[in-house]
This record gives sequence, C-alpha cells and structure tokens, in this order.
Amino acid sequence: MKKFNNIGLVIADVQEYAPINILCEKYGGVFSEQFGDKLSVFEYKNKGGSVKISAVLCGIGKVNAAAATAYLIASAKCDAIINSGLSGGISSVRRGDYTIGTEYIEHDFDVSPLGYKKSFKPDQDCYIYKPDDTLFEAYSAIEGIISGVMVCGDKFVGSDDEKKQIKKDFSAVSCDMESAACASVCYKAKVPFIAVRRISDDAGDAAADSYISMNNLAEDKLINVVLKGIDNLL
Repeated sequence: MKKFNNIGLVIADVQEYAPINILCEKYGGVFSEQFGDKLSVFEYKNKGGSVKISAVLCGIGKVNAAAATAYLIASAKCDAIINSGLSGGISSVRRGDYTIGTEYIEHDFDVSPLGYKKSFKPDQDCYIYKPDDTLFEAYSAIEGIISGVMVCGDKFVGSDDEKKQIKKDFSAVSCDMESAACASVCYKAKVPFIAVRRISDDAGDAAADSYISMNNLAEDKLINVVLKGIDNLL
C-alpha cells in the first residue's frame, strides 16, 4: 500500500475541529495560524508506524476549503488530503452513517444558459473528481462505511424539494459544502484525495435542527473514523 508522509486534513467547522485540538495536545503537536486559518501539526502514531498530520480549520464553504487545500499542498507539502465533516443525507444513508465519496461534484456550478449540462466546467478536462485508489481502499475496509457520489455547494440544503432535485440530478448519497472544492484542487495538483464524512441530517425540511443538534456535540466519532483509515495506511 502507498506510503504517505504528511496527510492534510481539511475541516470546515469549529465544532468538527474540536477533537483535533485534543489530538494535537495529546501528541505534543504545534498550533499556529496560516492565512487566518488555524493549523495543527502533530505526529500521529499507532502500532503500525507514524505519519505527520497537518489539520486546517478552514471555515465553511467551497472558497475556504479550496484555499486551505492549496495551502496544505503548496506550503505544508502534504502528499495526501482528507476532507472531514458533517453532511446531509440524500439517499441510501441514515443519520449517523459514515460515508466516503466515489465521485465529487459541485451541484451548484451551473453555466447551463450557455448550453452546457449542469455542473460541467467549460475548458476543463474534468468536473467529476475521483478519490485516490489507495485512500479509498483504506477507508472501504472500515466496517459499515458507505460509499457513493458526494455533491457539494455553497448552500445548506434543507428542503425536501432541493433534496429530490439533487437525488434526481446526481444520484448522490450526500451533500456538503466543501468536498468537491477540495477534490478539484487535488485533481489539478495531482495529490491523492478522499472525503470522509458523517451524516448529520436528511437534507430535508427538518435538516437544520438535526444538523445543529449533532454539530453542537463536537464529538470525536468522525475523527476516530478518519484515524481508522489512516491506521489502515500505516
């Protein structure tokens, strides 16, 4: 299995990032600030070995996620990127499930008035991004994890009508606000990528309350799944 030396984590939300603060202190890591974002760097160890982890608290949305990913690749010299966070469930998932993407698409990218299909990016050779095979294998080995198409956009999806449209257009399992943006940067930089996310809500009319209640817990459950996949790489 491919060996990674410096894995970058892109995490959007303060509560989602809270377990990283604990891990960084546990492993004697260093906290700093890069371009206004919090950066935690530590050496993660298990019985199989160790790997450097550089985790950025990027803020919510595609622009923030893309900027953080570019920093981790260009400045922090990460050789793999993992996006982690909560997602809305679109199909074949329930609240609390863990997911990995088979494809990453920006559902809100739309130049269809110019004659292109929705989400297609003119003059680019790719707009549907794939995960790295080695990373996908490592996370697929985790019991209970669900794989499928992940879509992202700069909008919290919280209505039954929006959910139905996304399901129709993309056959997605989940929606979020960062994954495909990270994937786009990694594709251009030729850096391995995967998104590992937890379902917090059903992306329907009651999504907001469901998301808020899970997010406010600031649990380490998702980060522990991220670490299980890293364990499988060591």
